[in-house]
Amino acid sequence: MKILSSASFAAIKKDYKACFGLTVQLINSSGVCVSDAREGSISHLPVVVKARQAALKQGVQWGEANVFYLAPGVISWVVPVVDGDTVLGGIIGGELLSDIEDREVAINYLAGAGYKRDKARRFVMKLTIREQSLWSADISYLYDLVYAVSGYKPRLLNVNRENAQQQREIAEDIQDMKVDVGRLQYTLNDERILLSLMRVGDRSGARRVLNRMLASIFLYSPRPAIVRARAIEMIGYLTRSAVEDNPLQDHLIERHLGWIDKLIHADGFEELCIVVRDTLDDFMNSIMLHGYNRSSTQVQGVLDYLSKNFMTHIALDDLVAEMGISRSHICHLVKQHTGKTVNQHIRTMRLQKACELLADSSIDYSDMAYELGFNDQSYFIKQFRETMGVTPAKYRRGLADVN
Repeated sequence: MKILSSASFAAIKKDYKACFGLTVQLINSSGVCVSDAREGSISHLPVVVKARQAALKQGVQWGEANVFYLAPGVISWVVPVVDGDTVLGGIIGGELLSDIEDREVAINYLAGAGYKRDKARRFVMKLTIREQSLWSADISYLYDLVYAVSGYKPRLLNVNRENAQQQREIAEDIQDMKVDVGRLQYTLNDERILLSLMRVGDRSGARRVLNRMLASIFLYSPRPAIVRARAIEMIGYLTRSAVEDNPLQDHLIERHLGWIDKLIHADGFEELCIVVRDTLDDFMNSIMLHGYNRSSTQVQGVLDYLSKNFMTHIALDDLVAEMGISRSHICHLVKQHTGKTVNQHIRTMRLQKACELLADSSIDYSDMAYELGFNDQSYFIKQFRETMGVTPAKYRRGLADVN
């Protein structure tokens, strides 16, 4: 399969040159340049080919553009070109010199690697010296440009980037916990915070909490059987809590069996972490899909109205006037498709919004209660504690600990 069409490569080359003054090159998966056929070009020097191949492989592994040294002091980067799960090759974003004092070192290195010294000197002397804070923009721009022009969907890179990010976060949490031994075991409060973040659809927040819990599980005992057992226990708690919260979520019980099977057969800690994260995503998707069934136009209209107005005083008469259906039918629809009464559903949405405000703002509790439509601060705190299992203050402290 061709790496890129001639038209796509030409468009990328022209755009990037105009923006950053650098010339891109196309390489195959072996690191060989396929866009520069000039005999004796530095692109075909064995050490350069080897460096580019290794950089491309590492970029695919981490799921992102990869910066590497083409020679001492000579910085380059490669954007993996991936379509789906297939690695087609890569685009080299150019070369820069990190410091003027590196020129002679780079020339000597290239000459020692078999490149003619006069050519090595001409190549190095033409290189632009640019600070890292400036060339980092070149890299992100090139990555976005490649996939905007090509139309490729780099599923493999997205998956690998998520996996790498998760392992980095877990490693950081492990190091923090080694220093603070009081954090070695996660608590029921951590599970409650995780579940509440999942309820409001905060995927990134839920993942941060999940990774901290996985780090705690690993430090408690790195034995695979213990790690697996505690991960299964954690997923079981989430499933039970979701079903208790809404009986219409009983479909999660059947899905739970599939999640457990994957956890049992996960090979090693890293794969188990990936399975747990994918389970969390599937769990969140199921909650959002089944918790708010939009198959009925009337249901959609009622729930949309509530979601837009839940922070104000809502009277059933307002819904009757808006939807043109009876009070009893409105109550039946909401109960049938959310498992809650109208007032319970409104309260749930208000508390979910409270979780967002606690995570993303420093607003005080009295103002929060007023903004969310509660009668007063004490009633808000009482309702929050009954639903989330912790007070708003403790919830906010828990999020601060994660960050």
